[in-house]
Amino acid sequence: MLLTLGAAYVVAHAACCYEGGVCEEHDRERCEVKGGVFQGDFKDCDPNPCPQPSRLGACCAEDGSCALAEATECAGESIWMGEGSLCDANPCSMLTGACCAPDGVCAVVTRLECRARGGLRWAIGRTCAEITCDRPILHVAIDPNGGAFEWVVVASDAIVSLRGQQRIAGSRAYLPIAAFSDGPGAWTAELGVEDPAVRGIEYYLVCTTGDGTETSFGTPDAPKRIASAGAVEAPTIEPSALRMISAPLLAADRHDAWTRLSALFGPTGPSSWEMSRWDPTLATYSAVDATRRTAFDFGAAYWIGFAQPPPEWKLEGISNLPPDDRSAFEIALPPGWSMVGNPAAYPAPLDPFSVGIRDGAEEMSYAAAAEFGLVGSSICHYAPNTLDPSEPLYPYDLAPRQLAPWDGCWIRNLTDRALTLLIPAREAEPAADAAHAADAAHVTSPDPRWTGSMSFRSAGEKVGVEFGVDPAARNGLDWLDAPHPPLAPDRSLRAVLWASEAGAVHDSYPSARLESLLRDVRPSNGGAVIWPLEINAPNGPVEISATIPVPLSGDSGEPPRPRATLRDPASGRVWSLDGLASLTLPAGDHHLEIRFEDAPTGLLASIAHPLVVEPNPFSTGVYIRFQLETEQRCSIDVFDASGARVWSRRDDRRTAGEHIVLWNGSSREGSPVPTGAYFVRVELVGASGAGVTRSKVVKLR
Repeated sequence: MLLTLGAAYVVAHAACCYEGGVCEEHDRERCEVKGGVFQGDFKDCDPNPCPQPSRLGACCAEDGSCALAEATECAGESIWMGEGSLCDANPCSMLTGACCAPDGVCAVVTRLECRARGGLRWAIGRTCAEITCDRPILHVAIDPNGGAFEWVVVASDAIVSLRGQQRIAGSRAYLPIAAFSDGPGAWTAELGVEDPAVRGIEYYLVCTTGDGTETSFGTPDAPKRIASAGAVEAPTIEPSALRMISAPLLAADRHDAWTRLSALFGPTGPSSWEMSRWDPTLATYSAVDATRRTAFDFGAAYWIGFAQPPPEWKLEGISNLPPDDRSAFEIALPPGWSMVGNPAAYPAPLDPFSVGIRDGAEEMSYAAAAEFGLVGSSICHYAPNTLDPSEPLYPYDLAPRQLAPWDGCWIRNLTDRALTLLIPAREAEPAADAAHAADAAHVTSPDPRWTGSMSFRSAGEKVGVEFGVDPAARNGLDWLDAPHPPLAPDRSLRAVLWASEAGAVHDSYPSARLESLLRDVRPSNGGAVIWPLEINAPNGPVEISATIPVPLSGDSGEPPRPRATLRDPASGRVWSLDGLASLTLPAGDHHLEIRFEDAPTGLLASIAHPLVVEPNPFSTGVYIRFQLETEQRCSIDVFDASGARVWSRRDDRRTAGEHIVLWNGSSREGSPVPTGAYFVRVELVGASGAGVTRSKVVKLR
């Protein structure tokens, strides 16, 4: 300020503000020289007029939310992230805390991980030693109550109301549980569904505490399960014929099943009854007898047969249920063939788009696993007593849509390591499963361009094979082919096709690979297509008949078809398969050839070089690279591990040469696809025919 003393003037000091909110008193000239901001005459530093720096920082609340606050304001259970920290990227999401799961188990995880686990409480920044996790549900049971089944739920004292949903295990729809009553020591409610018998019950509960907080005990997709005890009547088994059989429950006496069965049917032997199981390690059958008493293991199938009609009998045990956190039955598949049984007491889905395969940590549909050579192309269901004997591949049904209770099937692991078969824990609905299969168009039911079949009868047995030509087929095993499982122990008649592959050696056919097939579909090579056929008929003459359902010559606009013959290379004899009603060969082994002469040329459009998908693995997108020899119409599809199409580019006309197509890693709806395995399929159609090639790609985070 300026002070007047007589005729003289004195320059007064005033407040000058510096960086950081510091205040000093100077005259204007000195303040500006030092880089300060003069606050004007008559202002001093008490109180400090200088703007103070912000002391705000991110404050993480216990619920994971973020707000800007000073350290003194971030109190209670909240955590202050430091001065100047921001909430823009929400640093609170990376903090860990003690998470209480519904079963009372505590783990230190992030809030998102706690929510994914169904956590009931998350204490930010706390360890499990610092909190107590109370279980809202302590015990759940079903009381038979003299036939009036009812729920009995023991819950913590904090629970003030309880509701839930229930279903018979394997059903697709839930029903509400009747109103719970809070009785002495437990909540009770009527079961409200039919007697669960040996199927058991699946359920989930929603608990409400006094403050209105709701927590879930189980979820619709990961329900809790309760097993029930009971007995199941065994199926009718015709005498003098083996049946593949499995246990629809967890058998009470499975570890000593032989003793139980012997008490019912007498000692084992050809004149009474016999039971055996396939041993994948030894590739042979082992009998269930006095030295090997175990039978009816989980997920396993057995052969059982009787010399005389057996008496009616039942198998006792409890429900066979997956763990609460799993949605499928998990069955080990060692390398080679396995006899797999339906583990459920209801028809289980068995189509290749519902069933899954786990290879290490990677899961995919059975169809996808077959495409990439992990498992056999077909699931073989052996049903000589139920399948129509007019079926070409009798007594097999390939890839049935469902597996009935007590039934079994053959599945082949083509790798040198153990895989896991995943059978959904739900009752099969053929219509729904067929619709799902139709959506997964990269692998369809075999429908070759044209096919033929042959049947063989000898000494009361019948078997069959199929053969054909299709543009999508490849030499060697693919999804159009069906490997031949081991013969049943009571069967001796065998007829197989040998898959051809250059460079491999077989005793009778140097150009064939040692791989026997029920069905073999080939691409056309523009000339003769030859299927080596081996017949083993040790017990009597074999009668052969053939069916070629498509015309062998042009008719009503149909293109000409090749001439089909059966040839004996040893004797030079040749038989026409066009209308072959019956041909009888003597007992013994026969090495023949099925020949299709002058097969249609140009059925396959070709890719000049292998399909390249890169980078692999990828995180944002991949380039699909291929080179064409001629102009083609091109369709590109990407499928996920379940077989569902996620992206397509259809019917592009492309010239000869190299082509590069970008897939940006998004679905058809434009959203990024999740991490996992994907399958790229390129289909070509041109003047020379059609063809398909495939590749696998993995998306990382």
